[in-house]
Parts: sequence; C-alpha cells; structure tokens
Amino acid sequence: MMEELSRSWTAGMVVLVGAIACNLLVQGWRVMGWYEFLSALSREGSPVFSRLRWVDAAWLFVLYPLLLGLFARAGLWLSARILG
Repeated sequence: MMEELSRSWTAGMVVLVGAIACNLLVQGWRVMGWYEFLSALSREGSPVFSRLRWVDAAWLFVLYPLLLGLFARAGLWLSARILG
C-alpha cells in the first residue's frame, strides 16, 4: 500500500512541476492558459470561444493535455526507477 502511494506521489509531483513550468512558459509567450480561459468563460460565457486564437485552442485542448500525460508517464517511469 505504501509503495503504491509513493509511486502516485512521485508521479503527481512530476505532473505538478511540469504543469507549473508549462504555465510559466505560456505566460511569457502570451498564450491563454486555463486560468485565463476559465475566468473569461465565467465572465463572458460562450462568446469567449470566438475570441480564442488558434494557438490558444491548440495549447489548451491539444498540447497541454498531451504534455500532462507525458509528465504522468515520466513520473511513473521515475517512480519505478526510484522504488524498484
């Protein structure tokens, strides 16, 4: 049980650090992140979708989920190497 929790914690930490790094990068590139998107959606409703640039949509719905999945896989790989 503890080993499984340790694996989950390790994978979760890799995902968390990766997500923070991604969010810092896209802020510098002026790409809309999830916080900005959800804030605009709660303020404006569905019209926010018409304001999305293609790069924002690609980031939010393709690249960011893909990267988080890759971070999860990396975290599981790392936990297997550390914990055996």
